[in-house]
Amino acid sequence: MGDKGIVEALERLDRITGEELRTVVAQTHVDVSQMLTHQGAKQQEESLERCWEWLSPPDVSINHGFACSFHHARTGRWFLEGGAFTGWKSEGSLLWIHGKPGSGKTILCSAIIEDLLHLRAMEEPTFMVAYFYCSFQDSAKQTLRGLLSSTLIQLCSQSYICRDLVLGSYLKHDKGTKRPTDESLAQCLSEVLVRSGSKSMFLILDALDECPTSGTSSSRRQVLQFIREIVSSRYPGLRVCVTSRPEEDIGNALKTLASKLTRSRIISGRQSRITRRRRTGVKLLRTRSLTLL
Repeated sequence: MGDKGIVEALERLDRITGEELRTVVAQTHVDVSQMLTHQGAKQQEESLERCWEWLSPPDVSINHGFACSFHHARTGRWFLEGGAFTGWKSEGSLLWIHGKPGSGKTILCSAIIEDLLHLRAMEEPTFMVAYFYCSFQDSAKQTLRGLLSSTLIQLCSQSYICRDLVLGSYLKHDKGTKRPTDESLAQCLSEVLVRSGSKSMFLILDALDECPTSGTSSSRRQVLQFIREIVSSRYPGLRVCVTSRPEEDIGNALKTLASKLTRSRIISGRQSRITRRRRTGVKLLRTRSLTLL
């Protein structure tokens, strides 16, 4: 082999070696990126677990699962496809659904939640959903703390903003060694709403009447005050839905938000006609014989 042949062979070997080196470097970069992504996901999961233990929210998924067990193919479609609900989803602020015991409020509420969760799963998750079931049978599901802690934990799995804010609050409380106050939890949720900007957040609260009224600082009064505050704050993407019996204190509190209120009254289990009318800014949906199941 002449000098020219040797030079060509060396150049060809160098070219092959360079290509292999670039391949190895590229693969190494991919491996490192995947490792960092895995570590990041693991750290986020561990952070969420620490926050969960710190906040200790009541498990409202049990209530939701039980309510959903009574669903049929078109449960609540009369309401989900109606103008009151679709209007509230697009531009509403507060939706109050009230009716007598046994009228199907909790089943309807669970259908509303399922509709929103399905929509979020089917589309790009451009909005957040949190829900809470008040319960006579569980004292942790009768308080403002239970509502706030459950809401924040649910939003942590949907929003990096919420996760960072909750983790920041956890660190401020000496890495969870100090118990957060209701005020600090409410402030954390307010910051989530502010930093989320126009991104919609749906908060669904079932059976508010099951929060007790006893004492000078009753749980129901605290929850109602919280609802008034967040609705009055005019967060652009916030949608709040409340179901309850038509009790006087709840009605009086929510009527103060008349310009922001869509009100729906369930009279019985079936409906043949729906009419709507406006009174002093309140949209009143009168219902008769509503089909719930």
